[in-house]
Amino acid sequence: MSVVLDLKQLESSKVTVFQHDNAQVNRVVSHLPISSEEKTFKIILDNVSSQMDTNSLRANGKISSSNPDKSPSACIDEVSIYSSSFNFHQLLSQGIKGSFMVANCEETEPIILEEQENSLEDRLKEFLKNCFRVEQEVERRWNLFLERAKLLYSLYTRKSELEKQRREVQQQLKQIDLEIHAWTSELQFLNKYSAAALSVARHDSKAIDLFETKNTDMVMNFVEYEFDHKERIEHGIHNLKQSKTALDEKIQSINKEISQIVTEYQSKVNLPILEGIIALDLGEDYQPNEKLFIDLELEYLIKGASWEPSYDIRVNTNVADNAAGHIYELTYHALILNGTNEDWKQTNISLSTAEPVLRTDPPTLNPLNVDIVRQKYKSYKNGMDYKRKKSAVPLMKESARRRRDSSEKGEESKEMSSLEATAETNPLATMAIFHIPRLTTIAIGSDAKQHKLMITKCELSSKLTHYIVPKLDTNAFVKTKVTNTSSFPLLAGACTIYVDNNFVGNGMMENVNPQEEFESFLGRDSSVKVEYKAPQRYKESSGILIKTNNKVTVTRKVNIKNTKQTNRIELIVRDQIPTSSDEKIKIQVLEPTNITKYDANAPIPSELPTPGIYYDPKDLSVVEWRQIVEPSKEVEFTLKYVTTWSKDVYVDETQL
Repeated sequence: MSVVLDLKQLESSKVTVFQHDNAQVNRVVSHLPISSEEKTFKIILDNVSSQMDTNSLRANGKISSSNPDKSPSACIDEVSIYSSSFNFHQLLSQGIKGSFMVANCEETEPIILEEQENSLEDRLKEFLKNCFRVEQEVERRWNLFLERAKLLYSLYTRKSELEKQRREVQQQLKQIDLEIHAWTSELQFLNKYSAAALSVARHDSKAIDLFETKNTDMVMNFVEYEFDHKERIEHGIHNLKQSKTALDEKIQSINKEISQIVTEYQSKVNLPILEGIIALDLGEDYQPNEKLFIDLELEYLIKGASWEPSYDIRVNTNVADNAAGHIYELTYHALILNGTNEDWKQTNISLSTAEPVLRTDPPTLNPLNVDIVRQKYKSYKNGMDYKRKKSAVPLMKESARRRRDSSEKGEESKEMSSLEATAETNPLATMAIFHIPRLTTIAIGSDAKQHKLMITKCELSSKLTHYIVPKLDTNAFVKTKVTNTSSFPLLAGACTIYVDNNFVGNGMMENVNPQEEFESFLGRDSSVKVEYKAPQRYKESSGILIKTNNKVTVTRKVNIKNTKQTNRIELIVRDQIPTSSDEKIKIQVLEPTNITKYDANAPIPSELPTPGIYYDPKDLSVVEWRQIVEPSKEVEFTLKYVTTWSKDVYVDETQL
């Protein structure tokens, strides 16, 4: 005995969505009655998606008896997925003939197989018995087969109708072209005739007599006839061209529909139908036709689902003292795409960072042997192997999908409430799982729309710094330093940034673990005015008797004003000093004189006359001023250096 369950109609109790094209679906059926005359019972899973990973299906069941005093020994004996390809070419090769079309939709003429005297249904069912293991389900599979056959035949029939319409339209176009050609020829003849008549009249005295007073009416009648006839011809040609344009558009529409039909046909003609078989062993103590019940949970992986993180960042800068910290409000969203051909209705959604499609073990190094080989000499033309070539191995660098406007990427789920998700990480920290604590419905994403779910919202404390590189840009960029004090790991993804409730732009969040510090830029601050004055250059030559050296002194100044009325700002200004690797070129910094090595943990000096000045250890040519600027105050930084080089070498002074 067996029972058939439509897999897609079963309740989805839990869905775990992975970031890359996979989801783990859990479906349940409660208190399903089972009864059999034998010791076995089969549950048939119908409507299995072709996107399912057929090796991933798992089934857990709790079997109970209607008799509360009895504990049945029944158990799940087998869980399998069977694939039956209702391929018309395969059926044709088996010698099965029917009254429906079995040809490929791209062929010019359909192959119609006529029904023979013996039972078509019996022959098809015999074939289907060889495809499936459960014989009592042949009737249902036969109906599925007929449904697919009728669909494909209807597609081909519609395609044939469209092709017939296209031929008729093409015939109409040919007729229109002939009529346009005939009318155009007649119009050209009239124009040539009129021109010839006028030419003769100018030189023939007898022709001139036609234009005497007594012949005026006859001449006017001829002119009116010629004018009217030309007008009718031109109007007719215009109408024919309009009709031709409409027919061309109709042909384009027909071709588009034919292309869609061919695509749909090809996607279904060889598409297998999957069925799950869950075989139950009812145990030795089972009595024939005894009624049992099973609570069944199914678990499987399916392709076509993914999610990616998205963030809304809101920062309030209206704090007089930066030491108190600025409110950094982070709203963590998940953009979920359901392309699995299955609806998830009122389901517990979890989001995983694991990648189940990748191998879990590290790669193994193969032996690396070095041996002596005979040198092969090449001609100069072909012997360019010494040049460094680009590696053919792609970099395995993970990058987030860059979306410029997260508001266009998805729709906020209607079920979203103030409830926040919980984060779960395993001890090895190889993945994180976010559990959404509310039931959510995510329909099939046939239009490729992403559903937006809130994971969490948290308030973090941040320190703001104004970052200026005046040599390249005279804008002050706001830089924030934040510690992720939440329990949620932040994944790389797009973020939308608001400062003081004003949208300032889009950015990218990097991977940040809990309790880890990270930095990000919040855009420009127009209330900080930067004036970068043109560099002053002074060139001279030096030497006792003969000028042997050139010397250029460069002075650069930058003036910065904090126009805020109440808020002080922490300022970082970076400029550049040239460096040289040639001993003939000497560079000496004249101002500032108190440059020290940069220390990221060093506090910013609070005394205005004594700014902190540092070298960047990663780039010794960069000098950095760090200064606190009070409201409505301004500061000026000066960089002065001298470059000396011998006259026997050439130096590009524009680089100084």
